[in-house]
Amino acid sequence: MFRDMDMRSRLEKAEGAAESGMTLRRRPRWLDRTNLHIGLEIFAAWNAHDVEGFIKRFDTKTTWESDAFPAPFSGHEGARQFFKLYVTAFPDLHVDIEQILPAGDSHVVVRWLSKGTHHCWHGPS
Repeated sequence: MFRDMDMRSRLEKAEGAAESGMTLRRRPRWLDRTNLHIGLEIFAAWNAHDVEGFIKRFDTKTTWESDAFPAPFSGHEGARQFFKLYVTAFPDLHVDIEQILPAGDSHVVVRWLSKGTHHCWHGPS
């Protein structure tokens, strides 16, 4: 899942320190556990093809839009439909995180590389 193993080890080390009660003298912004952790969980769910793990990390007001689909997907049911379409079209889908960075207080920017064999694409029904 991670190409930058150094980034992964730094994140795990910092999370371990936080959980053991240790305090870091200066906590870097990239260690914002909440947003980065949510981002990592979402990508882990993609790689496990775990639709429920994917959905639980999204707000019920989430809307997915793509030029590949004629209409947006909304809410948890829309996210479920979106996810299932992708893993049906790419049954061996795997996503490698190349870089993940916090962006302000509420966003994470992720650069990833996805690989998979494209099978049929039927679009939303």
